[in-house]
Amino acid sequence: MMLRAAWMYYDQGCTQAEIATQLGVSRSTISRALQRAQDEGVVEIRLTVRPPEVAQLESELLAADHHLQEVMIAPLREAEHPRAATARVTARILESLFSGGDTTVAIGWGRTLAAAAALARHRPARRGRLVDAIGHAHSAEGAAAMDVSSTLATAFSISAVHVPAPALVRDADTARVLLSEESVRRALELARGADATVVSIGSTGPGTPLLATDLLVPTELDELVGDGAVGDILGCFVDAAGAPVPRRDLFWIGLTAADLLAARHVIAVAGGPGKESAVRAVLSSGMVDALVTDEATARALLAHG
Repeated sequence: MMLRAAWMYYDQGCTQAEIATQLGVSRSTISRALQRAQDEGVVEIRLTVRPPEVAQLESELLAADHHLQEVMIAPLREAEHPRAATARVTARILESLFSGGDTTVAIGWGRTLAAAAALARHRPARRGRLVDAIGHAHSAEGAAAMDVSSTLATAFSISAVHVPAPALVRDADTARVLLSEESVRRALELARGADATVVSIGSTGPGTPLLATDLLVPTELDELVGDGAVGDILGCFVDAAGAPVPRRDLFWIGLTAADLLAARHVIAVAGGPGKESAVRAVLSSGMVDALVTDEATARALLAHG
C-alpha cells in the first residue's frame, strides 16, 4: 500500500483524502504511509533552490576563505539548537555521499556527528564502506567514531571498519605498538585513502567534550590553552592562526594533521554557540576544504572575519 499511496500522491496528484477513499483506509493511515515512504527512501523531496539569505552567506564565506571549496549552512528552524540544525544538514550530506556508488568515507567522533548519524535515513547503498578516522573515545557526553560509523553503516547497509585502539595514549612506546598492529595500521591506511573524510571541529572552551569524555584531564587542557590552542580536529590542535600546537606527552591513534592536509576531501562539521574561534582557527590551518555549520555561526564568522 505504501508504494501505491506514494505513486498516487506524488505522481498522480491525488489528495490524501482521495487516496484513503480509493484504498479503503483512513486518512491518517495514508499520512503514515507517505511519511514511511520518505523515511525509507522510496520518495525523496529535494529543494533545488537555497533560501537566498543562506546562499548569500555561503558565497561570502567561500569568498572570505580561500581554503574552502564548499560551504553548507543549516538554516535555523524556530527554537532549534544550532547543533541540531548542523546535524540535520550533515545527515543529508552523509546520505548523498553514498548515493553515487562505491565510496569510502572516513568518519570522526563527537556530539554533532553522533546526532547526524542518528538522523540519517535508511538508504541502502549499492556499494560503500565507512572507516573510523580515530580510535575509541566515548562517554554519555560524546560518541566514539566506531559508534558513529556503526550507526551509519546500519542506516546505509554497508560495512564499517573500526580502529581497534584507544583514541589517546600517553606513552610513546604504547603508541608505537598500537600503530604497528596490523588491524590498526590497515584501518588507518584505509582512512587515509578515503574518498571523503567527515570530522567535527572541537573547541578548547568551557564544556568541551574533550573533558566530558575523559580524553583529557583539566590540567592537560589548561596547558594546551596556555600554549595557544583554540580548536582541534581528531586531536590535531591549532592556535588562532591555524598553526599546530604540538604536545609531546599526548599520542593520538588516528589520522594526523599531515594525513588531513593530504586527504582528498575533508568536510568539517561544527555548530553551536562558542564555536566561532575554533572554526576560524581550523579553517586557517588548511586541513579542511568543506564546512558544514549553522546560520548563526556562519554570521559570527563573517562578523569577526
